[in-house]
Amino acid sequence: MKHLALCKLAIGLIATGALAQEPTPIGLIVSLSGAVDLRTFDDPVGKPPRRLSPLHDRMRVLHDGDRLQALQDGVVSILLPGKPLILRAKDGQVQLHPEQKLSTEEQAFNSAIQDFGRAGGSREVAPLVWSPLADSLILAQDFRLSWNPPHAVETFSVTVLREDGTRLWSVEAVDSVQGGLSPQQDSEVAGQLLRERSQSARQRYSVTISSDLQGAPKISFSVISSAEEA
Repeated sequence: MKHLALCKLAIGLIATGALAQEPTPIGLIVSLSGAVDLRTFDDPVGKPPRRLSPLHDRMRVLHDGDRLQALQDGVVSILLPGKPLILRAKDGQVQLHPEQKLSTEEQAFNSAIQDFGRAGGSREVAPLVWSPLADSLILAQDFRLSWNPPHAVETFSVTVLREDGTRLWSVEAVDSVQGGLSPQQDSEVAGQLLRERSQSARQRYSVTISSDLQGAPKISFSVISSAEEA
């Protein structure tokens, strides 16, 4: 029993050390298209880069020391503390590092990045909507509404509201199985958000999905101003 306890203590210390050395999450992949490669901070020397998937790696968390490279027609949009960053093939391989001095807002952003995804590793129930993420920042033109299809098939009513509660856009009788709006519907919402985008301030919106079984879950998100995007 004594040896078992010592082994458990040693494993615990090793795990604690490993966690302590892991770089801090510093950003998110907002969107990507074409060929984009990633080398993570802990990739061994000689390991080939991972080719990112526009479908599965959107909203991927990035860490200090990760290296991204867009190839040929590849484009990747990253959200770092307080500033979006767009990389193309001409930029070559870019290694990500946090700023030396962060503002209060940027520190809050980093804290939100560290909290991202924790529900998935716990006993908490996964949220219905996974894009846009709750309380996330998005580019107006990148709006995409996606949800986890429920076990029971039903129809959803979707409403996008402004911060003051007025309706921006809505649709009835969306098939829950499709897991999101159609490309045309996403484009309609994105167009509305672009028309209303502020020159200097972030604007907050919410999406409500209503159905007999789901109730009316609601998530909020903010649209980056045109000045921030520039």
